[in-house]
Amino acid sequence: MLQRHVNNTQGNYFYKNDNFLGRNPPTVEQLQQQMRKGDFSYLGKLRYLAKGIRGSDSFWRGKTAELESWIDYHIGMGHGPPTHFTTLSCAENWWPDLRRLLADLERQAGNHSHAQLLLDDDFKAMCSSAKRFNLSARGAPS
Repeated sequence: MLQRHVNNTQGNYFYKNDNFLGRNPPTVEQLQQQMRKGDFSYLGKLRYLAKGIRGSDSFWRGKTAELESWIDYHIGMGHGPPTHFTTLSCAENWWPDLRRLLADLERQAGNHSHAQLLLDDDFKAMCSSAKRFNLSARGAPS
């Protein structure tokens, strides 16, 4: 619901702002003609705007560019290329190995009932363990 609201407000900006479509937006035929002539400025504007819309193709292209820039920087500083990346997605909560490891950590911390919830595929328990052991995307150690 929130994402739809963000998309609608940003889309409205794109439509009404003179720097993008302006008051007299081009027709589909005009846009096709521009692209046939090699003018992809409209498409570039769309990509630029969509970069801020989480989950869009442009968003992920931007994140890829950030990662490549980070790698280039560290190679340029003489640190060498990265040798290990860990990427967790929303599917992380369904990895049986991760659930077992977190259950072991919970048991070691004395949280036996919570460990059992993890083994029983309790999603809420998985999320709280991920936060407790700093595995969430926002709280991931750098």
